[in-house]
Amino acid sequence: MSKILARIQQTLASDSVTVIPLGEASLATRSSLVFIADQAMQRDMPGFEVMDFAGRYLVTGGTADISAELQSVYERAAGAAAERQFKRSARNWVKGMPVTDGQYPEEAKQLFARPPSLSGLKEVVLLLQNGVVYREAAPRGKERFHAQLATLEAVKRQSGTLAVLASNLGLQTSAPLPNARYVGVVLGISEEGVLQRVGRQTAVVHAPGALKGDLGAGQQISVRYRNGQAQQMDGKRSENAMER
Repeated sequence: MSKILARIQQTLASDSVTVIPLGEASLATRSSLVFIADQAMQRDMPGFEVMDFAGRYLVTGGTADISAELQSVYERAAGAAAERQFKRSARNWVKGMPVTDGQYPEEAKQLFARPPSLSGLKEVVLLLQNGVVYREAAPRGKERFHAQLATLEAVKRQSGTLAVLASNLGLQTSAPLPNARYVGVVLGISEEGVLQRVGRQTAVVHAPGALKGDLGAGQQISVRYRNGQAQQMDGKRSENAMER
């Protein structure tokens, strides 16, 4: 068992993981893939490899249009995340604590505006059982998924300097710190260096020649600096594979 666990941990620590779905269950019913989509939305970065855009997880097999199935995964992730937040808000409401300002259905907002009561608790249960909170939030997952694809498409169409590219994407750029690790998507490559997105609104520009290997826009890479030198750069697909 320890060897199996070590193998799983090694696979998950890789910068690229191939996921092989087993059985006929849809991707949206697989909790591990829904978790990846949830984390990707929180970090505003691609979680899966879609079309010719690199992501950390490559899902193989299944339908010819994997992006359509992944869209459903993002919808499931958004709906489930909204339900978790709604439950936390309900607990705070019962305790008289501040309620998180979530994007809830109007009836939920009206409920939390009232003092807690037994009838209110019954309404909380019905909102969850009837899927009202889930249905309200699920479309936002689809929107986030397509927004990520649109951003990557825009990257491919961009021209000009890296500064212009970063400005058009609303990103603030900086030089790498002498001892730091950066994980994110390559947005552009020119004679000025490599522009890598490392946060929702931040990016770093690696100096020309600092990174080695065959890089391309949309590729997820991990770069480690030590004493100002890029000591490690891993953006290649690993041979690790995970069967789910």
